[in-house]
Amino acid sequence: MSFLDNTKTAGTALWIVGILMIISALLTIICGVVDDEMNDHVIGWVILGIGSLICALVYFAFGKSVKSGEVSDKFDIVTKFVYVVGYTTIIGGVFAALCGFGFDDIGGYLVSGIISIVLGFVILWIHKKITDGNISTFDRIMWILLLVIFVICFISSFFGIGGSGLALAVNIIVAICDIVIYLFMIAFMLDNSVKAKFGM
Repeated sequence: MSFLDNTKTAGTALWIVGILMIISALLTIICGVVDDEMNDHVIGWVILGIGSLICALVYFAFGKSVKSGEVSDKFDIVTKFVYVVGYTTIIGGVFAALCGFGFDDIGGYLVSGIISIVLGFVILWIHKKITDGNISTFDRIMWILLLVIFVICFISSFFGIGGSGLALAVNIIVAICDIVIYLFMIAFMLDNSVKAKFGM
């Protein structure tokens, strides 16, 4: 089995990202309460942190299911990844809109949240269409679109490294995991069995 055929490796990367997201979310909540520079908007930070924590747990659970082999089919991994992205985009949008009440820019957060919610539902609709068992032109278009998105995300992962000290170390780990995740997603999309289910 080649490296890119081992779906559990992709699951491990997703699992690690989930863990780091959980840590980041908890730090957001804690710092929002105890950090003097942040606790002026403690409600906003706590709401934002809770939303991030829920999203992190979703990613963690998905990564764990792939890592354990519970989800092992390449098409299932790709489509469930799309679902997770859509689902967490909605959750993130809801909490982004709510956290605006804890910050000074209520309107900005509200608009951003609504856009995220709408985008999330669009992604979930796409997931529903590509998993309905009916191969159509739409599926072929989505195969191309998803492949392009994964390639862009793969490339952008190399530019997500910044900060200093612990933040830099965490960002490096996240970047490496993202690179692995999107490399696998690209490889899965190019797999003949996956292409066939998209009608390619």
